[in-house]
Amino acid sequence: MKRSILTAICLITLQILSLQAQNLDFSEISAEREFRWGVQAFHSGRFNRAILSFERSLSLKPDDTRTRLWLGNAYYRSGFEESALTMWESLIQNGYEDPLLQYKIDIIQRRRGLGQELDIQEDFYLSHTIEGKYPEYNLFLRPSSISSAGSGGFYLASFGSNEIVRFNANGYREQKLRGGVEGINHPFDILRVGESLYISEFEGDRIIKFSLDGRETSSFGERGRGPGQLLGPQYLTVDEKGFLYITESGNRRISKFDTDGNFVLSFGRPAPGFSGLSSPTGIFACNGRIYVSDIRNPGISVFDYSGNYLETHSDPILDLPEGIDLFREGVLLIACGDHLVTFDISREVFQEIPHIEGSRLTKAIIDDNNNLLSVDFNTSSVKVYSEMSQLYGGLWVQINKVFAEDFPRVEVELTVRDRSGEPFIGLDKSNFILTESGMAVKDPDLTWSADEASIASIAILLDRSLEMRNYEEEAWKAVRELLAGIQGRGGVQLISAGEDPVVSAPAGSQPILFQSAVHKDDYSTRWSFDRGLRLAVSSLLETNGTKEVIFVTDGKLPPGSFERYGLLESMQFLRNNGISFSFITVKGGSDNSVGSVDNSYDSYDSYNSFSHELTYLSDETGGQGYYLFHPEGVGVVIDAILSRKTGVYNLTFISSLDSDFGKRYLPLEIEVFLYKRSGRAEGGYYTLLEL
Repeated sequence: MKRSILTAICLITLQILSLQAQNLDFSEISAEREFRWGVQAFHSGRFNRAILSFERSLSLKPDDTRTRLWLGNAYYRSGFEESALTMWESLIQNGYEDPLLQYKIDIIQRRRGLGQELDIQEDFYLSHTIEGKYPEYNLFLRPSSISSAGSGGFYLASFGSNEIVRFNANGYREQKLRGGVEGINHPFDILRVGESLYISEFEGDRIIKFSLDGRETSSFGERGRGPGQLLGPQYLTVDEKGFLYITESGNRRISKFDTDGNFVLSFGRPAPGFSGLSSPTGIFACNGRIYVSDIRNPGISVFDYSGNYLETHSDPILDLPEGIDLFREGVLLIACGDHLVTFDISREVFQEIPHIEGSRLTKAIIDDNNNLLSVDFNTSSVKVYSEMSQLYGGLWVQINKVFAEDFPRVEVELTVRDRSGEPFIGLDKSNFILTESGMAVKDPDLTWSADEASIASIAILLDRSLEMRNYEEEAWKAVRELLAGIQGRGGVQLISAGEDPVVSAPAGSQPILFQSAVHKDDYSTRWSFDRGLRLAVSSLLETNGTKEVIFVTDGKLPPGSFERYGLLESMQFLRNNGISFSFITVKGGSDNSVGSVDNSYDSYDSYNSFSHELTYLSDETGGQGYYLFHPEGVGVVIDAILSRKTGVYNLTFISSLDSDFGKRYLPLEIEVFLYKRSGRAEGGYYTLLEL
């Protein structure tokens, strides 16, 4: 009897344990299934669905670190940075040690605070040297000047070898320009203006114009002292209206030409209160002023665009000043012999940049990736400097999405930025290292870069307030001109921000559908800006190219415009997905025919003619405000969009992992290197389920 009772108890206990194990297994299976759905939703840009799946997975496995990391990622990409930080910081506080996660937290917190505005300019330290002279050959000789070539690269004027050399972002030579039959006679400076290059010939006493593919298209100037003639032309600059200014050491003056080579005027001769230029060298134009350095009479002389002398600034550290360029907004960068000097225009303060090496530095620039590049004429070298915080780290790498539908072929889209959020451009496949579960990926291929593609993906968001009924034709004019401007350069879709925002005209629709959407009578006092913006951003997540939301509006947002999604979250949703926000205000007529809102407040009725929330969104995401009645039309908006840099790259590779018929999570790691700067991102993906 006792044995029977004991046997029964054991059987019952085993059944209970079996049921508990089954429940545990079911929980594990359900949690993994929800996690899988979350990862797939994340990579398809459905972040709300991803958040829901990750939260369900955590309800079944509350302590799962991997799910918490991914939930934080989904919060971040959805614009809910506070929730993301809370999730990640709780992991750190509970003992999860991950320097990469801590770095991500620090960068986000820095961007959310005053960050860069409160930062004191950091010192630059040498990160790389490009030598021009080698025992077997010469890469370049006696470089006199340097200029940005876009895409992170630069042009170098090789005075000693009579050529212009183009380098990529990695410092590798890509192109040589030597001119036609006559060649280039000791080039001194090079300047890119639009799709043309202007080169000053110091010995040839002329300016040569090249196309970007290296063809000489025209030239102007000849040896002499008369109007339009040149003697020892050195540095070049261009003003906002496209006029060229050239320093002439032989004539001790500045000559002004239009971009077709037509002479306009010359200046720099003695005048009341001004002894005249002795030996002008560097020159830079900005904000209606021409800044000229003088190597024999060290100082920076200032003129207006008509050549009228204004003032001279001097300082003992201005020893042998030559090339001038822009250091940052309102601050000039001046090459001075063996050192570099900055000049704060508004404060009228000169300051030497420490830790710079040189013999005769003739020009320095800040490149597209915020490196400082200096040219040394005597040592035939280019030195690359980076801020200390950017060395041995300093890059922010974000895996945007992974496509594994054609597994084992996998495609990954990622964004590379510096610690301040500026895009990092011009990288090639040699800058990337991919690993899966710690194993190196063989021969990944860089298949696409948004900054090289010159393609825009645009979502037009249409204001459907009652007031906009009075501007229906103006709204159609804006949409029509945007459609005309984008032809062959990307896609446009239209979202109506009514009571229930909808995609009224998908990308690729005929113009008649856009017109019908604009003229549809769905105006309402309950139109929804925040939900319309959310839909517009979401519609761009799976597109390629430079992405932008353009809001067509009368410039006013009513109270409650951010009732569902706050202003901060809306901005973060845009910025964290690399999407800019611009707006076109349709109010005003030909009397207000101005373009950029930022530069033209006084030309409009008042600054308060449009909501400050709109300028906040555009300023924080790299967009712009425009008036409809610009003389060139709003098609110029497309050019502005295409000129923006994103730092987005697509890599493809063949995976060597076993997906277990799509059930196994496949970890992915990406490292990015350039000189002594680096960054890292970790993620993962699932393949399609195989039944």
